[in-house]
Amino acid sequence: MYRKTNLSLIFEVTEFHVNRSYSKQIVTAPEGLALLVKALSQQIETEVKNQENTSHEGNIIFQKCWNIIKTIGDQKIYVPLFKEIEEMLLPLYECLQTPQKISFDDDVLLLVNAFIRQSAEITEIQWRLAATFTAIFEKNKHMLNNLFTTMNLMIYYGRTFLSKNLGVVDMVIHTYLGLDQE
Repeated sequence: MYRKTNLSLIFEVTEFHVNRSYSKQIVTAPEGLALLVKALSQQIETEVKNQENTSHEGNIIFQKCWNIIKTIGDQKIYVPLFKEIEEMLLPLYECLQTPQKISFDDDVLLLVNAFIRQSAEITEIQWRLAATFTAIFEKNKHMLNNLFTTMNLMIYYGRTFLSKNLGVVDMVIHTYLGLDQE
């Protein structure tokens, strides 16, 4: 009980300060935000590794960590730090290679959507995520859900890249139309 109460308070205060109070100060001292994201990412990894032993409290911690990270992604003021943040989230992004083993694929997609909307660009890391879309699509029983928005944003903001790399377009067409790649 003591751990739950203190952690809930810490998460709520952290989310509030990341969202409103200290965002301008955080941008001028990005190492603090980097440490926060790294700690949250490591906590999520810990909860995922202990998934079969996760308690209700563990699920709350897991969701609160993601909420803080998504709050960062929703703030335009943090755009200069997005690439560094994504590098710290790489271990979580890599979990998308086997989305059937995780429960946070939608959280990653929502975060990527926020990063793309706020920055109006697609990073190299985000392009690499496109290779996982087929597995996510299959996990979701051939329903696009949040993947639709991610793909739409990648097409819109990445149209120059796509025009030079038609193989990505072919992969999308073949995957979602159920055609075998030749």
